[in-house]
Amino acid sequence: MMNTLPKQFAELEILSDWAGASEQERVERRRSSSPEELRSFYDLMKPQLEAALKYLDDFPLDDMPAPEEKLLHLTLTMVEVAFAVEKYDAVGVVPLGIPPQQFGPVRK
Repeated sequence: MMNTLPKQFAELEILSDWAGASEQERVERRRSSSPEELRSFYDLMKPQLEAALKYLDDFPLDDMPAPEEKLLHLTLTMVEVAFAVEKYDAVGVVPLGIPPQQFGPVRK
């Protein structure tokens, strides 16, 4: 079975490679992306964010089907990208920020 997004969010399929399964993958993607890539992701994802979150409310986090889990990962990527776009004008590395390598996940 192909891990695609739910059909209501098919237009976001172009962002599939942004759907990192771990926080570390999402942070690395943000940090390695150009300002143009960050802005493009943000501009495509932001209009769908509220609908995506509302849709995901109907699924348990510990037993989410693969398409919905992928959509969840895109919304979590938006958390990473939004701050860089809204606060720092789409830079991948936040100026004067603490390097993310100093932080580790509590559980994997």
